[in-house]
Amino acid sequence: SSSGVNVTGSLTVNGSAINTDLVSDTSPQLGGDLDTNSHEILLDASHSVKFATNQGQIYHSGSAMYIGTNDLRITNYAVNETMAKFVADGAVELYHNDTKRLETTSSGVSVTGNMVVSQHISIPDAQQIRVGTGDDLKILHDSGTNIINSVNGDLHFEHSNTAKVVLTGGAFR
Repeated sequence: SSSGVNVTGSLTVNGSAINTDLVSDTSPQLGGDLDTNSHEILLDASHSVKFATNQGQIYHSGSAMYIGTNDLRITNYAVNETMAKFVADGAVELYHNDTKRLETTSSGVSVTGNMVVSQHISIPDAQQIRVGTGDDLKILHDSGTNIINSVNGDLHFEHSNTAKVVLTGGAFR
């Protein structure tokens, strides 16, 4: 003899009908944590997991994975340290130890702190490296011409703080 209940048709408990057709039920309710019993949750391609009303989704097209939201934040497990932010129509921000270090802007990239380059920095012809709050020092290469332009003062060439060549007002001293 077997135990349990086998229902064919409808089931009524305390005067309320219970829908036993879990496959056709479009609004299943969970009363607690979802336990997958050591199995995966499998969605067909072109279906998504959605969060709140139009707040976000995880989607797979069949060939690529997408995360869709207007403001995505990646944090540590305790959700008290930001690692990255992705803002729709705005910045991408990367953090180290909850401190913003790199951010995309409408004009390029902003770096906070030191930038270490393992090889070299490439800059196309006719583009400048500008140094100082008012772009006081400019370095430029354009085809066969190399220019170092000190806009507001002397230009010092030093070696180990001992040997100096100073260019003042167009003359070496």
